[in-house]
Amino acid sequence: QLRFACVIRLDNRLQRAIARRHQTSIAVWQLRFEAQHANARAISQRLEGRDIDVALLESRRVKSSWDSVPLRTDEMVLCMNEHNPLAQEPFLEARHLQDQPMVVFDQTFLQRHLLDAFCDAGSANYRIALQSNFVSLVIKATADGMGISTLLRSVQEREPGIRGVPFKPAQTMSFSLCWRADEYLSFANKRFVDFVQTTDIFERVPARGQRAE
Repeated sequence: QLRFACVIRLDNRLQRAIARRHQTSIAVWQLRFEAQHANARAISQRLEGRDIDVALLESRRVKSSWDSVPLRTDEMVLCMNEHNPLAQEPFLEARHLQDQPMVVFDQTFLQRHLLDAFCDAGSANYRIALQSNFVSLVIKATADGMGISTLLRSVQEREPGIRGVPFKPAQTMSFSLCWRADEYLSFANKRFVDFVQTTDIFERVPARGQRAE
């Protein structure tokens, strides 16, 4: 049994990666793959409470008392409906967000803290059009033109109709796999950690309705 949780939606990507590696369906694996998605605070509590065995968190949220391995870095970008006037800008500074309607995550998300620090540094104040801890709702509200949101580039590129514009200065997030140190880690979990380190689970794939090049 493998109990895993992550701060971004990777369960489908993991299953595709496993299927590609083994040229078969995940169903033939002799393990129970349980992938959960939640915010960093909830995942940390589940890991500490032994409800999960392995977690994927942004590296700044990994406790020093855990064992961990770094995976990769992704860029956080400002996302908006492709018809938004700011969608054609090469980058956005804090001043561009003054009085802009924003679709934001709640305070439990690192993206929110990075956005607020970015705006504070530039003395800019945005307007909250919607606040949610549901990624799917943030994506839909962004696509519908309700406001600007912050998403990882690897997530934004999968969503048709949403344009991602870099921050200036750039905002990046690094991710690590982590687990409780000095405790038994099952064979399935060890194999999973090894597998993820050698697989690009952040693969960039075409947006829905688009063909791969």
